Amino acid sequence: MRVAVGLLTCVLAIAVLGTATVGAVDTAADDVEPDAIFIDVRFSGDDRAVWTIEHRYLLEDDAAEAAFEELEADIENHPDEYRDRFADRMESTTEMAAMATGRSMAVDDVAVETETRSLPRSYGIIRYSFTWHGFAVVEEDTLVAGDAITGLFLDESTSIRFSWSDEFGLASVTPTPDDMDDRSLIWRGPHEFTSDEPHVELHRQDADRAVPGMIGGPAVVVVFALMVALVGVGVAGWRYRSTSAPPDEPNEPTALLSNEEQVLRLLAEHDGRMKQQDVVQQLGWTDAKTSQVVSELREAGEIESFRLGRENVLSIAEEDGTDA
Repeated sequence: MRVAVGLLTCVLAIAVLGTATVGAVDTAADDVEPDAIFIDVRFSGDDRAVWTIEHRYLLEDDAAEAAFEELEADIENHPDEYRDRFADRMESTTEMAAMATGRSMAVDDVAVETETRSLPRSYGIIRYSFTWHGFAVVEEDTLVAGDAITGLFLDESTSIRFSWSDEFGLASVTPTPDDMDDRSLIWRGPHEFTSDEPHVELHRQDADRAVPGMIGGPAVVVVFALMVALVGVGVAGWRYRSTSAPPDEPNEPTALLSNEEQVLRLLAEHDGRMKQQDVVQQLGWTDAKTSQVVSELREAGEIESFRLGRENVLSIAEEDGTDA
């Protein structure tokens, strides 16, 4: 593990020293720190996985909003430069992963976009997406994935989700995820995976086959670290953290509220805490939809959750980080 840590240090140094200015924004600025990083890895049914990486910045005041607007404008004015820079980095990442796993890999469909979203607090989001060919291994009716990013480390602001269509069902997973339903798995940081984790096996729903053994591979924590370290796009001097509680919600009709706002208002109406299954019943949603919305709110720091017996209990996050 010391070797991996040493390599990670070198990679971070290269990320800072080797990044040039793009447009009006210095992407080498090390004062930038997103409030949350959310990574979604969606399996397509073959060896490909569609990756989406979101850097989320809380727009808690006018200065933060102005800084994000400046960055957003620069990305809109120079999309090719941002996209090509990220594509080059991901090509290097997949080359390292290919060497570690012994199979061919490639990246395409790289895109970058920005968005402002209310959860209900306002966040500026930089979103990179791409297709990673060769990320999974498919043999007959079984899909196995995870060996390309074994040993990765998630810090306290980073989460990763594996998701798939209803064509597949989960056969096995290690380690146990922090949250899961019939179509997704989520791990939240801080979390350090071992040299053979994460490991996910899916099988087609109509298949009746034995699940093959684990596909192993050397740890490539540096591969994932390289990707995450180089995804960031900077605004010099822009660092901030949220310490304020969610604002009171206006008494709007449910139809005008986002999914996240509906959950927050429902919690507020129940003294800030209720069982997740009660949320499912009162909003008339499916378990999968509720789990996804809850995960988004938790990643944004709007709510917290804990297990009570077999029940998942949700509560509005307070300023000091304790349950409501």
